[in-house]
Amino acid sequence: MTLDEYRDFVVGLASPNSTASFEAGLTTGGLGLAGEAGEVADVIKKVVFHGMDYTDEVKDRLIKELGDVMWYVAFTASVLGCTIDEIIDANVEKLQDRYKSGKFSKAEFMKKEQAK
Repeated sequence: MTLDEYRDFVVGLASPNSTASFEAGLTTGGLGLAGEAGEVADVIKKVVFHGMDYTDEVKDRLIKELGDVMWYVAFTASVLGCTIDEIIDANVEKLQDRYKSGKFSKAEFMKKEQAK
């Protein structure tokens, strides 16, 4: 399945309330992303800080939760009228501009942080 096919698949699964308007779609996408990212963070927190063993089951859970994050990325892309490829391309462009050497640089990171 291509990224565009996935985006279209996701939109087909969205509830009528989520697709009723631009605002409803944007809200569904934003809140869904936040919620699912929180679920990913919660599992990681439990492994790192609460002593949960990192097992194949935990890995599978994280993969499924990351899939839910992807669902909302794809849905939000559709709401915005863009492709997932456009999102990826914009992110690559932003990171290439930030890290001119093509690798993480603490100096470049701190420069960007200080500019905020």
